[in-house]
Amino acid sequence: MMIVRSCAGAIIGIALLIAACTDTPPEANSTADQFIRAYFADDDVAGAAKLASGAAKISLDAALQRIEATGLKEPSEDKPRVKVTLVEKKPVSKDVIGYVYRIDSEVSGIQPITAKLRLSKDGNTWSVSEFAQSP
Repeated sequence: MMIVRSCAGAIIGIALLIAACTDTPPEANSTADQFIRAYFADDDVAGAAKLASGAAKISLDAALQRIEATGLKEPSEDKPRVKVTLVEKKPVSKDVIGYVYRIDSEVSGIQPITAKLRLSKDGNTWSVSEFAQSP
């Protein structure tokens, strides 16, 4: 009987530890949501770049330079509306979290986009350090 209680206690302890490790900080979740909304829903590359670091920041800054070179103002006023859905969030370590979003356009004939983010924590600040989308 004592062994059963010890095993049950160990199993409960492991389950609680796993649950605690898979929870993601609200600050990271907020940064990921703000980035996705800025980039896809608001068509605001500059706003998304402010939330980025590393390779993602370099890529977004280059996109901003291309936008400026064409003389287009961003964000566009006639952008299509999109629906953003969080598909997955997965802690990689205590300072790195992966997110996967699905972006669906209200315009028919446009394929859904899958956006993959990797957020990294530097000090007390979370930022998007990697960003990829497909198709």
